[in-house]
Amino acid sequence: MISYFKNQFIDSDEIQLNQNLLRGIGVFETIKFSKNKLFFFDEHINRLLSNDFFDFTKLKKEKIYDNVIKLIKQNSIQEGLVKIIITPKSNDWNNLEYYIFLRELPKINQDVVKVIFYQENLYPILRFNPMYKSLSYMGNFMASRDAKLEGAFEPIFYNKNNIITEGSIRNIFFIKENIIYTPCIKLGILNGITRQKVIELGQSKNYKVDTSPIPFKNINSMDEAFITSSAIGILPCKWNGWNSDFTVTKKLKNLYNSMSENQ
Repeated sequence: MISYFKNQFIDSDEIQLNQNLLRGIGVFETIKFSKNKLFFFDEHINRLLSNDFFDFTKLKKEKIYDNVIKLIKQNSIQEGLVKIIITPKSNDWNNLEYYIFLRELPKINQDVVKVIFYQENLYPILRFNPMYKSLSYMGNFMASRDAKLEGAFEPIFYNKNNIITEGSIRNIFFIKENIIYTPCIKLGILNGITRQKVIELGQSKNYKVDTSPIPFKNINSMDEAFITSSAIGILPCKWNGWNSDFTVTKKLKNLYNSMSENQ
């Protein structure tokens, strides 16, 4: 069979491209690294290998770890992100392979970034519980593109019931009267590893963490807000008509950074 690939007609057998990647069949994790140190690797890899989509028994996390470290050492990059993708080799979903890619950390030149709020039903967003990072991410990146066109760093979604859910690739937190609020994973959002660590950290410092519904209409009454992900850690955020001094957020950020470095 002849296909058209990279500006030429070529025998399909010569392309060596896993068609399941094109179909969006697969899961992935993104892990931060610095000088051959992977941040929260066990938590990331355990989540990656714990869903029911595929039979992961033939994949060994120790082997994945070794290959990640070897790849980092073969590149000159000292700090960045590792992306591990697992996808079926064929129509047999129990016959898996994985890919590992590196990229640099996003360059953020602001101490506080702007977010923008979108109705998630305007985009083809996946929602299921428990949520995993699947390759079917088109709706998220459509929203990211639109947010950037409007000068925002991250879009934050609210659902058909006008309840805040999450960002396109990051979790969202609010603080009001020293109570930390974040959406519940039962809404079909990703239970981000950084999200989990922030909740644990807040509770260890005697902050109350509340995951009850956050109505969109209430966001301007919040005292502080921040977004989280493996790449950015904790990052204060604002939106049009609202800002903060981020007193508690800055404390949490310093504590999180120290915890990450000392894990």
